[in-house]
Amino acid sequence: MINQIYYKIFRNKLFAWDPAKGQTLENYSNKDRFSKLDIKTLDLIENHFDFTNKKVLDLGAGVGNYTLKFIELGANVDWVDVSKNFKKIAEEKIISIENKSTNNVNFYNIHLSNISTIKKKYDLIFNRLSWRYSFSDKKFAKDISTMLNTGGLLYIKENVWDEDNKNYGRFSKFQNLVYRNLDYKIGHPIPLKNKIKSYFILENFELLHEEFVDSGQELLFRKIL
Repeated sequence: MINQIYYKIFRNKLFAWDPAKGQTLENYSNKDRFSKLDIKTLDLIENHFDFTNKKVLDLGAGVGNYTLKFIELGANVDWVDVSKNFKKIAEEKIISIENKSTNNVNFYNIHLSNISTIKKKYDLIFNRLSWRYSFSDKKFAKDISTMLNTGGLLYIKENVWDEDNKNYGRFSKFQNLVYRNLDYKIGHPIPLKNKIKSYFILENFELLHEEFVDSGQELLFRKIL
């Protein structure tokens, strides 16, 4: 609730708020960003999925490097991100490359927590390193489940809380304490190990892949019912 109220009051058009600015925007504006793809991730998905003519939802899509790759693989992609600056970069890059046709991509400049406003179903939902920004894990998981076709794939990768990490600050520890004990988000706390998985294991999903890589947990599910 705190995050939602703060977002409505301060993170809006009146304050011209955008999470991608300054050094962050400069880093992501680099043209080389579009070549920074995790090939292992793409191989993992392609082992279970043919992108041709499929509908893909790229959640927290940033500048659209994965969006562009999914288009190149033959999919119709909906880009979703809260940043207008990222949207501008993604549009310019994707449209300049796909100048023969832009019918295979749509841009939704909305917060992750508002994806239920998109009244569509998808064959693949892709969420990489942005789960933490949702206002409510439970609602976000429910929205994703509702929007995924039966037989469709769900890919999630997110960093997980490391109890042995001595570099977390006091506020991060406080965020995590509240998140862990009350399931309540103040800011963007890092999920505990297996927390995200638990929302889908209890639903009608088959776990196809699980791996702990770098500081994150990578998950691939298939919706079976």
